[in-house]
Amino acid sequence: MFILHGTPSDHTAWISDNSRTISPLAKGLESCLNTPTNVYTFTVILNKFAERPFPVIYADATLVPVSEPFPFPEDYPLFGQWVPRESFVDNWAGSEFVHRLIDEELHVVLAKEASHARNGLNCVADLSSFNAGGTHVVLQLRFDDGVVWIARIQFPCCSIEGHQCVGGFRSFENAADAMRCEIATMALVKQRTSLPVPTVYFYNLSYDNSLHAPYMMIEKMPGVSLYHKLLCDGAIYLHQIKSIDQQVKQFMHELADIRCHQIGRLSFDGIIMSFPIGVSSVALVGSPFNCAEDYYLAMITSRITMHGYKQILQESYQTVHIGNWETAGQTEKVKLALWVYLQVGHFLGIKAAAGPFPLHHGDWNDQNIMVDADYRIVGILDWELARTCCHECVEPSKLFRHTLRDIAHQSILTDPGRQMFLDTTPQKLQELARLFHSPASPPQFVQQLEPLILFLEANFANEIDKVIPIEVRKVVLQCKWNVRYDEMFDASSSI
Repeated sequence: MFILHGTPSDHTAWISDNSRTISPLAKGLESCLNTPTNVYTFTVILNKFAERPFPVIYADATLVPVSEPFPFPEDYPLFGQWVPRESFVDNWAGSEFVHRLIDEELHVVLAKEASHARNGLNCVADLSSFNAGGTHVVLQLRFDDGVVWIARIQFPCCSIEGHQCVGGFRSFENAADAMRCEIATMALVKQRTSLPVPTVYFYNLSYDNSLHAPYMMIEKMPGVSLYHKLLCDGAIYLHQIKSIDQQVKQFMHELADIRCHQIGRLSFDGIIMSFPIGVSSVALVGSPFNCAEDYYLAMITSRITMHGYKQILQESYQTVHIGNWETAGQTEKVKLALWVYLQVGHFLGIKAAAGPFPLHHGDWNDQNIMVDADYRIVGILDWELARTCCHECVEPSKLFRHTLRDIAHQSILTDPGRQMFLDTTPQKLQELARLFHSPASPPQFVQQLEPLILFLEANFANEIDKVIPIEVRKVVLQCKWNVRYDEMFDASSSI
């Protein structure tokens, strides 16, 4: 931990490492920080800022090093980076689409459409580098007057017979619906809030367009992604982390003030559309929803059905009897866990706040936030997952989850001040909704069953018996059950 007092341009400035050494900066880092690790660490960080004026750091600033990037496999696509097309891996549908875009000169079509949208001003597609996300390919369209637009294209699955590729949409209709909702959401947010959202200049969602893919042309936002800046700088100051969190919380509150009477995605003409679970293209059955209870039950029902346990949904279903949780089979554990989550879904639905329902971005992460040199947010991208949601389902941001993932930084990431809570619903209900949504696979339902029950016991002590029978809770928590609960269980058994 290093503290800078004064500014680096001031020869009277000095640095301390919170242990022993304080020295004028003019005498050099070695005299200031005389341990090899500290000298190396601070020299690296200082060099990161060497190409621009070193920011003024206050005496109480704490320097937080950024975690090393994830070691993705060699055949993993490069997301969120401007790279030449040769950098895209062969087994990814986005790579095949980029090659087709160039080989068939489809980029010329994009440039002509952009030129037409600006009254014939000459435009050329920049093919020197491309950017990509999980479902989109992005390239720059450059006009003669220096203006740059971004072409954002949702690419299809690979069309080469016999080529093993991953990614890409299989249903043009679903892909076009997703982009239609994204465009409608950005337009509304730009109109109703102060959020820095790209302007959409042109879009083509027709099945018979030249690219055979839905696409839009949008404003190129200033700055760089928060993820890119963190990796380049190598470190960030604690007060800058707090500043970003505060900016995001303000934006989230502004979004939540936009409300609709249904739970779903916004579309043109004020229509609320169905929505998928996560990045899936398959719509959640029953969506859009008129009330929160219908949503919660649809969510857990889809999970139960997806994993092949439809019998749990029958009214006559009896929970499996498990004598010893530690030695029980995985199938029995999964069935019991899913049944418990089904009861929690009913409970949440009853307790949930009524509509109208708040708008939520759905994907606050380091790649989707654009910042300037001083970490001020200047752009918010990727509105594909945005929709209205239950009041309890407004999630905290995912910022810094990967870039500050080291154990040493966990106190920063778990700071209660980072959480986003609405005034329309109790905080404990939002926490319960997060626990409810957290698992996706059968093992995760089993692993997170215990924390869910413990949370219910701690926060809904007077109601939990109506949600999860005490016999079930005792089985799951048998290793942690205290004397008071043993007595309660014995008493209830003797009645």
